[in-house]
Amino acid sequence: MISILDYAAIFSILIPALCAVVYYKSFPFPLKLLTVVLVFASSVDLWCTYASWYKIRTYPVQNFYGIFETVLLALMLYIWKNARWYRATAIMLVAIYVFCWFYYIFALGIDSFSGVSNTVKSIFMMILLAGVLIDISFDDRIPVYKNYKFWISASLLFYFSIGVVLWSTAFLPIGDNVVQSYSWNIHVFISIFTNLMITYGLITFVRWKAIYV
Repeated sequence: MISILDYAAIFSILIPALCAVVYYKSFPFPLKLLTVVLVFASSVDLWCTYASWYKIRTYPVQNFYGIFETVLLALMLYIWKNARWYRATAIMLVAIYVFCWFYYIFALGIDSFSGVSNTVKSIFMMILLAGVLIDISFDDRIPVYKNYKFWISASLLFYFSIGVVLWSTAFLPIGDNVVQSYSWNIHVFISIFTNLMITYGLITFVRWKAIYV
């Protein structure tokens, strides 16, 4: 059963997605990758909402979205941070995650949810995002509040940091239920906050675009 909070989260992902689509032509390639992720995420959320009304299983779509999201976000960060060690690390982490994803898909089936692979993804994304944010902290050419990379990277780091806790504990038992039964609303709030922060990051790029040319 979808709650009002779930509908709010679905609406919130539409905000950065629509913003990104409107300004897509003016975006550099990394933000175009982010646009694709946001549009796909919106489509998946809308599909999952529809599927829940008719009791259709949504794990297959969510699983494919998980690997799609990871590869495109990692590619965005790969382009943002021009350091050989970082790019080699990004390739290695994504390769490990892809292996983990396929392992659990074959072990559990596409119509299942793996807290382990989602936890691995969150940890790896935290590492890559932290690398970009460290670079930004040493870049005094652009004030932080004008740096769209900061707002987008910080929002995603916040999301995946909380995700590590939520996914790693999702199926721990609490009485007759599991932790996810009680922690899902936390995920919803985090999703809403992240989507609004990403929107602000996109608007920051549009507003201060001249300083990036």
